[in-house]
Amino acid sequence: MSLHFNSGTDGLPAMGLYSTSPSPYDDSSLPAIAMMGDEGWGWAREAVVRVVWCAMVYRVSGGVCGRPSPLWWAVMAAVLPYWALPIALVLCCWWWKKVPRGADFLGLPDNVWYNLGKYKSNPPLVAGIVFGEGSVSKEDVELVLRARILSHDRFSHVLHSRRSAMPFFQKPNEIDMDYHLSYERFDGPNEEHFNDSVAEALSSHLDESKPLWQVRFFDNYVWKDGKPVGWALLVKAHHCLVDGIGFFQVAQIFDKDPFCPPGSPIKLDASAEDVTFANKTSKPRPKSIAAFLYVFFQLLLQLIALPDNTVLRVGPLSGRKNVAWRYLGTVDEIKSIGKQWGGTFNSIVLSCTTRGIGDAIEAVRPNSLASVKSVRVGFAGNLRPELKPGEVAWGNQIGVMFVDLPVSNEDLSSKNKILAKVVEKKKKGEALGNLLAHHISGLAPLQMFKLLMSAYFSKFSLCFTTISGPTSQFYFAGKKVMHTVGFVPSVGTAPIGVGITSHSGLVYASATVDSSRPVSPQVILDGICHEFSRYQQNPSKQH
Repeated sequence: MSLHFNSGTDGLPAMGLYSTSPSPYDDSSLPAIAMMGDEGWGWAREAVVRVVWCAMVYRVSGGVCGRPSPLWWAVMAAVLPYWALPIALVLCCWWWKKVPRGADFLGLPDNVWYNLGKYKSNPPLVAGIVFGEGSVSKEDVELVLRARILSHDRFSHVLHSRRSAMPFFQKPNEIDMDYHLSYERFDGPNEEHFNDSVAEALSSHLDESKPLWQVRFFDNYVWKDGKPVGWALLVKAHHCLVDGIGFFQVAQIFDKDPFCPPGSPIKLDASAEDVTFANKTSKPRPKSIAAFLYVFFQLLLQLIALPDNTVLRVGPLSGRKNVAWRYLGTVDEIKSIGKQWGGTFNSIVLSCTTRGIGDAIEAVRPNSLASVKSVRVGFAGNLRPELKPGEVAWGNQIGVMFVDLPVSNEDLSSKNKILAKVVEKKKKGEALGNLLAHHISGLAPLQMFKLLMSAYFSKFSLCFTTISGPTSQFYFAGKKVMHTVGFVPSVGTAPIGVGITSHSGLVYASATVDSSRPVSPQVILDGICHEFSRYQQNPSKQH
């Protein structure tokens, strides 16, 4: 069929897919339904024909780009000319043969994280350590993992990537638990070996021929008075499966009941606390054209931001991580201090991180901090929609905000207020805009994706996030969980990651630094803790 112009009744040119005047084109090749009816039914015939094509293509292919979407096919049927629709049908049939029916596909933001795994120096991992009391056998650990983690398809299926389709999950022939679970029992305190094991785990990529997760269990890790009193559980998964806050909710290996058998399904009551935890992760989405335009404008500002050329970014990355973590305080204490200083929980921990990064710059290049106005951090904020208790939410729903840390500012009050104002403003627009960019980037071919990410990662020097876990007491295989520590992946070309994790009301700070940088993560944590003590010891500086 050909698209041509005809004259409207008022003498002005009008464009239509069919002309009511005699046409030099032969319409005999059109579908019969398109030739039915008299003048005035052209658009109705057009709609019927295109709906039929839409239904045929959608029915045969089952969807494209991973997720069947009637809206996607409606747009295609409305835009493509007739001659292109059969071609689309053939292509989709060919594509469908390469993908198992009913396959679970990665979402577009998840595909971004999957492609970030191509950066060999920075594996995109969701990782954390769980510390608990008592002793747990390897058999009980495996029973918990099989009942809790392998019950989810994304943790029991292998991710396949083919050029003709988005990455999709497929059930393997068997699960190699020897790969997914390593168990080690200490005969005495061995902090150095444990730290090396954590650093090695965060530095190594996962085997893509297997489900993308691993667990390392260290029994008798905690010692007191010459006796073993506790254990540690290191969990890591590919970021394309789920983000940090989602990992707490989805891959839930804890119980509220200490008498729950290790191999039983999870028992989480739909209590008021669960409802609060689910709903506090929700963030507003733009609901008007003006709000959407504001989000889009904030995205443009982020895209045109200049590179963050600091001494922390000088030189290539080695791919080997140095890690450290430390107790910071309680959630209530940090929130209280935030209110006293006219800020929030996030502004206080960001202000403390500012001091830690300033100390890192001094370690890299002494006596240079005065000349550094700010260091830009990529602050990953949670943007998950409202969840119901027990609802499973896979994938990544995070948006990155660019926050300039005033590393040379020593005034506690002004620094805290500046950061509080900036974060509050940016999370309403820039974070949502970044999530939109993740959807767009997920469609890009790999080579184009690498070019986009190279420009994007040059805009900040470190990754930062806060992860809020459950506040009540939990148990693992019947043993009490004391606290957890989460790690932030320093993705792309960013050399440093700083994470703030809360669980059961306790807050821990963690730092990961590429070994090519002449600075220890302990230096960053020393600065964070020192700045927090300044906020604690100076109540007279209240707003």
